Amino acid sequence: MNPDKPIIFPRHTKSSLEIKTGDWRTFRPEIRPKNSACRAACLIHNRIRDLLQLVKDREFEKAWQILVETNPLPAVLGRVCPKACETNCLRGQFDQPVAINTVEKLLGDMALEAGWKPEGFKELTPRLRLRQRIAIIGAGPAGLSCAYQLRRLGYWSHIFEVEKAAGGMLYFGIPEYRLPKNLLLQEIENNILSLDGIKIHYDVQMNVLTWHHFLCDFDAILIAIGNQKSRKLGIPGEEGNPQVISGLDFLKKINAGKKLNLNGKTVAIVGGGNTAIDASRLAKKIGARSVFILYRRKEEDMPAFQSEIKAAKNEGIEIISLVSPVLIEKRCDDLLRIDCVKMELGEPDKSGRPKPIAISGPPHITFAHNLVVAVGEEPDLSFIQSNQKDLLPENVFLAGDIVSNKGGTVAAAIGSGNKAAQEIDWYLKTGQRKREEIPGKEETIVRFEDLNSEYFEHKNSRLRLCHLTHEQSVLEQLLQEEAERCFSCGDCNSCGNCWLFCPDIAVKEAADGKYGINYDYCKGCGICANECPRNVLDMEREVK
Repeated sequence: MNPDKPIIFPRHTKSSLEIKTGDWRTFRPEIRPKNSACRAACLIHNRIRDLLQLVKDREFEKAWQILVETNPLPAVLGRVCPKACETNCLRGQFDQPVAINTVEKLLGDMALEAGWKPEGFKELTPRLRLRQRIAIIGAGPAGLSCAYQLRRLGYWSHIFEVEKAAGGMLYFGIPEYRLPKNLLLQEIENNILSLDGIKIHYDVQMNVLTWHHFLCDFDAILIAIGNQKSRKLGIPGEEGNPQVISGLDFLKKINAGKKLNLNGKTVAIVGGGNTAIDASRLAKKIGARSVFILYRRKEEDMPAFQSEIKAAKNEGIEIISLVSPVLIEKRCDDLLRIDCVKMELGEPDKSGRPKPIAISGPPHITFAHNLVVAVGEEPDLSFIQSNQKDLLPENVFLAGDIVSNKGGTVAAAIGSGNKAAQEIDWYLKTGQRKREEIPGKEETIVRFEDLNSEYFEHKNSRLRLCHLTHEQSVLEQLLQEEAERCFSCGDCNSCGNCWLFCPDIAVKEAADGKYGINYDYCKGCGICANECPRNVLDMEREVK
């Protein structure tokens, strides 16, 4: 039985208003499950509420299986996700948000330790008979998630990766202290690459000739290469200066194990995103004496994760705001002189943040041994013929940072890959591109004021204070306690309030523990809806 479909007992057949206890009802209760705020905010649309209910019952593997329906890398996302779900968790307006991200991380770690494998895959379609050959360019989170979802749908796919390891910026762009490389590769192999029907080809250099072969050999192609080319400042003294390095190149070199001698040196970082913050913290960790960040807006406008900005400041990294470099000069003492124009903020630009505007006056001058430029990235599409860039063939799809406007997060990339898999599936079945769905009635999202919080007890999270070194039994107990804190917003969890308070015994319990309304005896008093803690019941006006 589908838990999302409430049990509705049949009404009297003569009239919608005719009930066995009198025909005076003007409103009736309707059981209407709603979307929770956490899932609505999740860029991957994880079924957070459902998996927490399973964790509450200590059904950890079943909870993980629900998680990997939409997210094949929970141990990874549990470490690098911006946690929009927690920010929007309604429990946060009551005491503390549910530690959803930590639950995800621990479930992912438990799966790797226990060797759980994702389930629910369709049989592979005969490749040669149906000619459904799919190429995915890029083994980053978008490409990997698309291959994974296509495999769930029964398709074969080939992933082509320019590097010698999968993961994209997960591997080369995120420092080891935030995301251990062995854990990343283990989860990619366990959950994705070990699946029959997914084959990965490493060290594939994309060029015009390779692209032409792809167009001839594959029925559908996904470009998921990410934004792997750093933007430049475009100022005098930048080009050809060995002391100036891009943020991505800096992170790639360190993550690839190359040694950079920064001991006792001063390092300046330009930018305000996650690449800039990661580069600044990494420079400090490998020996830089002083690290500071130059940013053209205010600190509160930085798009980097707030938790990472706070950590950087705690490590002694200074943020100099409202400045933008305009000139780099190399001095004879091996220092760089960096001249910056001062900025002020104007009206919001297309990003929604105040537009920085240069102001007249003396420049802000600073000095550093090295300058790391992390002012944004863009895709390298040089392998596509110039006449195709504006109008790609119908069988070519895009996913990841090159189409996402979600700030380049891993969660956005995975969500984009999931969507691309659905689009490719539609194309291979119909021969047509899937049209954008016409917006209809938006799904109702539960608000805090919709809940009856009188039935909830204040209880702060113990899981947020735990260490991953705790014994397994302790972690499982903390996971269960945390899941019990979930309000289960918009979903009936069979608390029984409607049955308990109904004065007409019109609420009945079914065999699976769910409740339904027997309209033959319901007078429409609304007590059940008023006493529902989770906003599952709506009072609907009767229509003759």
